[in-house]
Parts: sequence; C-alpha cells; structure tokens
Amino acid sequence: RGWPETAPTWFWQQHVQGTLASAIFLARESGVELVGSSRLYVGSDWRYQGNVADRLWPHDTARKTLEEVARTLADRIELRGLFGVDFILGEHLWPLEINPRPTASVEVLASLYGRNLFREHVEACWPAAGGLATNGGTAGPHLPGTSELSWSAKRIVYNSAQEFLVTDDRFQQFKGLLKFQPIPYPTKTLAHGTFRLADLPHPGTIVPPHEPICSILFHLPKISTEQAATAEAIWTELTALDDRILDDTDC
Repeated sequence: RGWPETAPTWFWQQHVQGTLASAIFLARESGVELVGSSRLYVGSDWRYQGNVADRLWPHDTARKTLEEVARTLADRIELRGLFGVDFILGEHLWPLEINPRPTASVEVLASLYGRNLFREHVEACWPAAGGLATNGGTAGPHLPGTSELSWSAKRIVYNSAQEFLVTDDRFQQFKGLLKFQPIPYPTKTLAHGTFRLADLPHPGTIVPPHEPICSILFHLPKISTEQAATAEAIWTELTALDDRILDDTDC
C-alpha cells in the first residue's frame, strides 16, 4: 500500500496463539525458493535457544503463504542469497520479521535436506563469478539428506549464573564430541538419534553468566518408530541432554 504521508501517532499489537517458527529462503536471479521451515524456541527472557525441523512441517497451506511472502519481497526488494522470515503459525500465518541474511537455523535445514546452503548462498550472491569461495567447484561436506533424516535440531547451551572458564581439559572433553555419535542417554524419543557439539570457545575463554557456551546439533534418522517423535518431545529431551553433557565434562 506504500508508506503513509505522515508518521503514525500510534501503533497496536495483537496477541495470537500459535507456533513460533522461522523459514529460510534462497533468492537467485531466477527467483526465490522456500528452502524449509523449523520451529523456533526462545526462553522466558526471549533469548534464542534453538530450532527443531522435520520434513513434513508446516502444512501445504502455510508453505504457500510463505512462498507468497517471498515473492512479494522479491518484487519490492532486490534480494540475493539466503534470508529468513520469522513467523507465528496458528489459525493464520503471521509474519513477524525479515532477516536479510543467513539465519541461525541454516545448518539445521542444511542437514535435514542434505544441502550445502552456505555454498548455494555464495553462488546466488555472485553468479557471474561462478560463486566466490566455492573451492573450485568441488563438493561440499557430506550432509545426511532427506533419505536418511526425519528430524534435525539445534540447541544453544547457555552458561549458568556463574562465570564459566574453558580450561584445556574441558576443551579437550568438548573436542571429543565434535563428531556425530550416539546419544549417551537414550530415551524413547532419542534412542536412534545422534548428536555433536559445535561453536566451541577457545581454551582460556571466560564465558559470562547467561551467555552461550556452545551448540548441540541433533539428528534423528528415518526409522519405523519416527511417528512417536514430536518436536516438543525432542526439545524436552535435548534440554535434559545439555545438562548431562555439561555434568559429564566436569563443567
């Protein structure tokens, strides 16, 4: 509708019920693609805590709405590369904000769909150059992909109320968890899942209270019992997992 001629003197907000989520899009010269969406989790203090994604969510109607949002943005703004739209999905889909950059959920969706999204982002931004920093066109790292995964998730591990010192011993313990491995405390939901740590701080780092220490990345393969898994169950188990990992690494 265009911008108003004069600045508004008031604004209004509406409280709606629904699932907080984030969608990732890839804008190329040829058009905008909806890569995928994930449920977004925040704490009571509004800190970002992580994402949970599966290949069947959200439903087709929501996907069509998100695609319409992306087309509208592409018509108004010259977008290139990855960008995100946060939204609430309830009775209707409510867009919340636009992030004109790769968002924190990119690696969750990259794993879920088996795509090197950062490479695709570079190639979309600099198509004439053949994509800068794409390592001569060689393949990117192996990603599990849709034939192997049903769920992918990420959880941020925050520090407690005291300062956290990353000692050499602690760093070595964390470093041993950089590769995907079976969940050490299997439950009905996570029994077939694997996890690894990411975003490790360097030895000697002092993490202030309530700041992030590292991330947990989680994969759940496509198995016959996958219907028993839900986003909320996965998130609950990952919350417990982050506490036990810290306990086992003497943190």
